[in-house]
Amino acid sequence: MKKILFLTLLAVHCHAAYTQPIILEWQACFGSPAREIVYDVCATGDGYILAASKVINSRIEILLIRTDLQGELVWEKLIHSGVPRKILPAGNDTYYVFTDSGAVDGDVTFNPYPDAGTNFWIIKINGQGDIIWDKMYGGNCWEGGWDACLTHDGGLACLGLTCSSDGDISNYYGLWDTWLLRTDSLGNKVWDFTIGTAFLDFPSAIIQTSDHGFLVASGSMPTTGGNITCQPYDLVTSDIVLFKIDSMANIQWQQCIGGSSNEAVQDIIEVEDGYLLACIVDAADGDMTGSGYHYGYNSQGHPYPDVWLAKLDFEGNILWQKCYGGTARDVPNSIFPTPDGGYIVIGETESNDGDVSGKHNPHGSYSDIWVFKINASGNLLWQKCFGGLGYERLDWSGVLDIGDGRYVITATLQTNGNSGDINCMTTPAGGSDIWLIQLRDTTYTSINEQADYSKSFSLYPNPATLSTWIELPEHDIHAIMQLQLISPTGRTLYEALAKGRFHQIVLESYPAGLYLVRLWDGEHWWVQKLMKH
Repeated sequence: MKKILFLTLLAVHCHAAYTQPIILEWQACFGSPAREIVYDVCATGDGYILAASKVINSRIEILLIRTDLQGELVWEKLIHSGVPRKILPAGNDTYYVFTDSGAVDGDVTFNPYPDAGTNFWIIKINGQGDIIWDKMYGGNCWEGGWDACLTHDGGLACLGLTCSSDGDISNYYGLWDTWLLRTDSLGNKVWDFTIGTAFLDFPSAIIQTSDHGFLVASGSMPTTGGNITCQPYDLVTSDIVLFKIDSMANIQWQQCIGGSSNEAVQDIIEVEDGYLLACIVDAADGDMTGSGYHYGYNSQGHPYPDVWLAKLDFEGNILWQKCYGGTARDVPNSIFPTPDGGYIVIGETESNDGDVSGKHNPHGSYSDIWVFKINASGNLLWQKCFGGLGYERLDWSGVLDIGDGRYVITATLQTNGNSGDINCMTTPAGGSDIWLIQLRDTTYTSINEQADYSKSFSLYPNPATLSTWIELPEHDIHAIMQLQLISPTGRTLYEALAKGRFHQIVLESYPAGLYLVRLWDGEHWWVQKLMKH
């Protein structure tokens, strides 16, 4: 009887777990008596590298932590000294760390601007965390790192803040400017680009677009001077300013987006028919009119922000826009496309009303990690909170889509011990830990499930670097088929009609990773996996 009861309860528990839209699969904590803050995470193929900061003797050091695929510690290493903003794969188990530092000693090989506050600092490391090379960029005032992305040729595009008018800065417009630096794979400067006015301008986000150009988001309080010519909503608060530039930093277009309060872009993705912005807003007028903004105010009477998603066409015009959240603070961190045409948004929430339910500290101001999914039109499908009774904070980037509906998140914890979803914290009460978790979307439908493996085609070379060839069976060479290259997140990167026996897909502009090549014969998908080095 006990066995039957146990099996019944187990079945009920498993059913409840798997009817949740998203579940926590595993977690790991890393901490010490020193204060750690995690900024970013990078997949290594056999695990992850976390980029964090650690305060030692009043000096901020870079803490790198490598784990296996289940979050078990492989090694950790300190780099002296700076604050890491991004860690990105450089190929062959090497990695770029984009940081800022004002150091003239430690692991800094050479600081050309020793009297400046901080400068951009790019470090290349191997798989053991050893420095291969490092270089500093900037001028004699101050540069602060913010965001970075890989370029199609293996280099970096680094975004930040500057008040310098010399050194590596070609154009300076006044006070604070947004500064973009492009380097090659050896760290040599290719070009730089400034967004600015005579007043305050500050960085938000950057992506490289499919045409090898860049979409750059800046926050600006437009005044006279500089290169911002689009019309702001007002001249009192900061607007979102988008610059689309080509691969040589020539301006293609710009757009001002805003309302009567402050707005900022947290993440950008390119989709098939334009771009999607994940932003912070705390107004319901201007471009946010009709967004469904959730009104709420802090103890000083200032409005709390909502998550604001805006779908744009390829010229930056808004196609649709909508707010998500509750009456407290809600902010996005990252947004990812899903194979069914929807999107997963990962951020933080302090709300427990409106669109948000299930916050672990429902009446406190502490934040939870908040995950929600929308469809292609922006309609909310489901949401869930992860965390405990303290706060869980996404301090910078720190979120990965690793495919198959799984997401790896690094957060900074500060709590009074384990509670809610947290079961690995060891730092004493009042301290902070790094929380590494893996989530799985149980509603995810893999594009593999649509495949017909009874038919096949040849794909070579595989793995490939610059291009791959598709060879159809001889009896199918007269058919016209729809050909697609699908990213690990389910996004269609390339589409064409394939007629004849051979067809080439050029891969040079895509990052290393696992892709799918699909052929549609009118009735079924034929699918092959492709590894890009």
